[in-house]
Amino acid sequence: MEKTVFLSITNAEKEAHIAAAIIGRENEIFSYEINIENYERILSNPDTPPGTRARLNALVVSEYAERQISLDVYGALKALIAPGALAAAVATAKAKIAPV
Repeated sequence: MEKTVFLSITNAEKEAHIAAAIIGRENEIFSYEINIENYERILSNPDTPPGTRARLNALVVSEYAERQISLDVYGALKALIAPGALAAAVATAKAKIAPV
């Protein structure tokens, strides 16, 4: 892919945007992990109805697959910021985001 040369986006703005995307991916991965944990908890209950069990098994497989995609993108995003600047960039971006 040919990279676009932007005239109005500075390197600092690019880094801030990437850092915000990293935070978004962390929240996304966290959500997948919560879903997986909850679905597996329900599946561990022997009283879970068969229809629910089948649906939850399908959801667990899907959540693991989507989580892996998010982890891959997360790793790629982190590689776009120099390791020595990563923590500071993410901390700055987090300070600009309203608490959840």
